[in-house]
Amino acid sequence: MASYRVRGTTDDVTTCQQCGKPELKGTVILDILDADGNTEDIIYAGTTCAAKMAGGRVTGTKIRQQAEAADYRRAEAVKFARQQISWWEPIEGDRVAIRELYFTANPSARGQVNAPQRVAEIIREAREGRRHQRPVRTPRGLTRPGLTLRYCATWDDHPART
Repeated sequence: MASYRVRGTTDDVTTCQQCGKPELKGTVILDILDADGNTEDIIYAGTTCAAKMAGGRVTGTKIRQQAEAADYRRAEAVKFARQQISWWEPIEGDRVAIRELYFTANPSARGQVNAPQRVAEIIREAREGRRHQRPVRTPRGLTRPGLTLRYCATWDDHPART
Protein backbone atom coordinates (compact mmCIF):
# COMPACT_ATOMS: atom_id res chain seq x y z
CA MET A 1 0.00 0.00 0.00
CA ALA A 2 1.36 3.42 -0.95
CA SER A 3 1.76 6.12 1.66
CA TYR A 4 1.18 9.79 1.11
CA ARG A 5 2.30 13.10 2.61
CA VAL A 6 0.37 16.33 2.21
CA ARG A 7 2.60 18.91 0.53
CA GLY A 8 0.14 21.79 0.22
CA THR A 9 -2.57 23.17 -2.02
CA THR A 10 -2.76 24.71 -5.46
CA ASP A 11 -5.39 26.33 -7.61
CA ASP A 12 -3.32 25.86 -10.78
CA VAL A 13 -4.56 22.27 -11.15
CA THR A 14 -8.35 22.11 -10.87
CA THR A 15 -9.00 18.48 -11.84
CA CYS A 16 -8.67 15.60 -9.40
CA GLN A 17 -6.18 13.07 -10.77
CA GLN A 18 -7.75 10.32 -8.66
CA CYS A 19 -11.43 10.48 -9.73
CA GLY A 20 -11.22 12.91 -12.65
CA LYS A 21 -13.67 15.46 -11.22
CA PRO A 22 -13.13 18.76 -13.09
CA GLU A 23 -13.51 22.42 -12.10
CA LEU A 24 -12.48 22.17 -8.45
CA LYS A 25 -11.65 25.38 -6.56
CA GLY A 26 -8.23 23.89 -5.86
CA THR A 27 -6.50 20.60 -5.22
CA VAL A 28 -4.36 19.08 -2.50
CA ILE A 29 -0.78 18.25 -3.50
CA LEU A 30 0.17 14.80 -2.21
CA ASP A 31 3.64 13.24 -2.26
CA ILE A 32 3.62 9.52 -3.01
CA LEU A 33 6.28 8.08 -0.72
CA ASP A 34 8.50 5.04 -1.16
CA ALA A 35 9.41 2.67 1.68
CA ASP A 36 12.19 5.03 2.88
CA GLY A 37 9.88 8.05 3.03
CA ASN A 38 11.29 9.72 -0.08
CA THR A 39 9.01 11.34 -2.64
CA GLU A 40 8.50 9.14 -5.70
CA ASP A 41 5.79 11.14 -7.44
CA ILE A 42 3.25 13.90 -6.88
CA ILE A 43 -0.50 13.64 -7.30
CA TYR A 44 -3.15 16.36 -7.29
CA ALA A 45 -6.44 15.33 -5.67
CA GLY A 46 -9.58 16.91 -4.32
CA THR A 47 -9.98 16.91 -0.55
CA THR A 48 -12.38 13.95 -0.50
CA CYS A 49 -10.14 11.77 -2.66
CA ALA A 50 -7.08 12.87 -0.68
CA ALA A 51 -8.84 11.83 2.54
CA LYS A 52 -9.72 8.43 1.04
CA MET A 53 -6.13 7.95 -0.09
CA ALA A 54 -4.86 8.79 3.40
CA GLY A 55 -7.12 6.08 4.81
CA GLY A 56 -8.22 5.64 8.39
CA ARG A 57 -10.53 8.18 9.94
CA VAL A 58 -9.14 11.19 8.06
CA THR A 59 -11.77 13.59 6.73
CA GLY A 60 -11.65 16.10 3.92
CA THR A 61 -11.56 18.89 6.51
CA LYS A 62 -8.53 17.36 8.24
CA ILE A 63 -6.74 17.00 4.88
CA ARG A 64 -7.55 20.64 4.06
CA GLN A 65 -6.13 21.71 7.44
CA GLN A 66 -2.96 19.69 6.86
CA ALA A 67 -2.58 21.21 3.39
CA GLU A 68 -3.05 24.74 4.73
CA ALA A 69 -0.48 24.03 7.47
CA ALA A 70 1.99 22.81 4.82
CA ASP A 71 1.37 25.99 2.79
CA TYR A 72 2.01 28.08 5.92
CA ARG A 73 5.27 26.23 6.72
CA ARG A 74 6.47 26.74 3.16
CA ALA A 75 5.61 30.47 3.27
CA GLU A 76 7.42 30.84 6.61
CA ALA A 77 10.49 29.06 5.21
CA VAL A 78 10.57 31.47 2.25
CA LYS A 79 10.14 34.45 4.59
CA PHE A 80 12.95 33.16 6.82
CA ALA A 81 15.26 32.64 3.83
CA ARG A 82 14.60 36.18 2.57
CA GLN A 83 15.27 37.54 6.05
CA GLN A 84 18.60 35.71 6.29
CA ILE A 85 19.65 36.97 2.86
CA SER A 86 18.69 40.55 3.76
CA TRP A 87 20.76 40.35 6.95
CA TRP A 88 23.89 38.68 5.63
CA GLU A 89 24.14 39.44 1.89
CA PRO A 90 25.10 43.15 2.27
CA ILE A 91 28.25 42.18 4.21
CA GLU A 92 28.95 38.90 2.39
CA GLY A 93 32.56 39.75 1.46
CA ASP A 94 33.49 41.75 4.58
CA ARG A 95 35.09 39.21 6.96
CA VAL A 96 35.53 41.72 9.82
CA ALA A 97 31.88 42.81 9.69
CA ILE A 98 30.74 39.19 9.51
CA ARG A 99 32.79 38.24 12.59
CA GLU A 100 31.55 41.26 14.53
CA LEU A 101 27.91 40.68 13.63
CA TYR A 102 27.95 36.89 14.06
CA PHE A 103 29.75 36.87 17.40
CA THR A 104 27.70 39.77 18.76
CA ALA A 105 24.58 37.72 18.04
CA ASN A 106 26.17 34.43 19.19
CA PRO A 107 28.80 35.16 21.86
CA SER A 108 29.05 31.50 22.94
CA ALA A 109 30.21 30.55 19.42
CA ARG A 110 33.40 32.65 19.65
CA GLY A 111 36.42 30.41 19.09
CA GLN A 112 34.24 27.46 18.05
CA VAL A 113 32.86 28.61 14.69
CA ASN A 114 34.46 30.02 11.56
CA ALA A 115 31.98 32.90 11.23
CA PRO A 116 32.62 33.80 7.55
CA GLN A 117 32.29 30.14 6.57
CA ARG A 118 29.10 29.70 8.63
CA VAL A 119 27.57 32.87 7.15
CA ALA A 120 28.43 31.62 3.64
CA GLU A 121 26.56 28.38 4.48
CA ILE A 122 23.56 30.35 5.78
CA ILE A 123 23.41 32.46 2.61
CA ARG A 124 23.83 29.40 0.35
CA GLU A 125 21.07 27.50 2.18
CA ALA A 126 18.76 30.52 2.03
CA ARG A 127 19.35 30.95 -1.71
CA GLU A 128 18.65 27.24 -2.27
CA GLY A 129 15.46 27.54 -0.24
CA ARG A 130 16.64 25.28 2.57
CA ARG A 131 16.21 26.39 6.13
CA HIS A 132 19.17 25.81 8.39
CA GLN A 133 18.48 24.20 11.74
CA ARG A 134 19.32 26.95 14.21
CA PRO A 135 18.34 30.52 13.33
CA VAL A 136 21.01 33.13 13.94
CA ARG A 137 19.88 36.05 16.08
CA THR A 138 20.67 39.53 14.88
CA PRO A 139 21.96 41.84 17.62
CA ARG A 140 19.97 44.90 18.64
CA GLY A 141 20.99 48.19 17.08
CA LEU A 142 24.11 46.96 15.24
CA THR A 143 24.75 49.10 12.18
CA ARG A 144 27.23 49.11 9.34
CA PRO A 145 27.50 51.52 6.39
CA GLY A 146 24.57 50.62 4.17
CA LEU A 147 23.26 48.11 6.74
CA THR A 148 20.97 48.64 9.70
CA LEU A 149 19.90 45.67 11.78
CA ARG A 150 17.58 45.50 14.73
CA TYR A 151 16.96 42.51 16.95
CA CYS A 152 13.70 42.59 18.85
CA ALA A 153 13.85 40.58 22.05
CA THR A 154 10.11 40.84 22.70
CA TRP A 155 7.00 41.75 20.78
CA ASP A 156 6.91 45.06 22.71
CA ASP A 157 10.30 45.99 21.14
CA HIS A 158 9.06 45.33 17.60
CA PRO A 159 8.92 48.43 15.36
CA ALA A 160 5.37 47.55 14.32
CA ARG A 161 4.26 48.00 17.95
CA THR A 162 5.76 51.47 18.38
